[in-house]
Amino acid sequence: MVQTTVFMLGATGYIGGSVLDQLVKKHPEFIYTALVRNPKDNKAIEALNVKVAQGSHSDLDLIEKVASESDIVFNCGDADDLPLTEAILK
Repeated sequence: MVQTTVFMLGATGYIGGSVLDQLVKKHPEFIYTALVRNPKDNKAIEALNVKVAQGSHSDLDLIEKVASESDIVFNCGDADDLPLTEAILK
């Protein structure tokens, strides 16, 4: 069985953190990866059984790579960053 993969941007924020928490609770069978800028937040994300992709919204190559490998992408971090959105859609 192929597992659904999810990439989350904004997972350490108020909205993104709430979305990720509910997704993990409702769909624990999915494989999750979150873009995390600050390494001090890694433990909290990993505690949810979520893989960390270390980087920021300016790491467009990383975002493009992880987004292209994911079935679902949630961007809860920045709604008006055109280069970020383009990297997700590539």
